[in-house]
Amino acid sequence: MAKKASKKALFAALAMGISSSGFASEWQAVPGSSSAALGAGEGILISSNGLSWPDGRQAIVTFWRIKDSYPVIRCIAYFNADMQFTGETCTISRDRY
Repeated sequence: MAKKASKKALFAALAMGISSSGFASEWQAVPGSSSAALGAGEGILISSNGLSWPDGRQAIVTFWRIKDSYPVIRCIAYFNADMQFTGETCTISRDRY
């Protein structure tokens, strides 16, 4: 059970842009971008996951690529306890993966 919990904690840290060593990753904001626009355009969904808080708020984290290019784009869409959309941020990795 501890192994499964540590995997969840690692994914959550990666989703928030924190490396396992505790340092912030190099992510830069992409103004005007959204997961909806990426999905409707040339974005290729690499991975997604949902996160939740005890008060009912939710976040959906998605990782995207444009065709076979680098770098990775990360979008985090936020929802309130009633699952009403409250905002989204998309950032682009300065590193190649």
